[in-house]
Amino acid sequence: MFINEWWLAWLVAPVVGTLIIGTLVIGAFIAFSASIVRHS
Repeated sequence: MFINEWWLAWLVAPVVGTLIIGTLVIGAFIAFSASIVRHS
């Protein structure tokens, strides 16, 4: 069965982007929280 690469790209790109952004946000939040705990 033929699958169009463009459809696959459109489906995968948003998911990958969300995961990357989510990882960056969580990482930044953890680093921010850790810095506050250390300074307090």
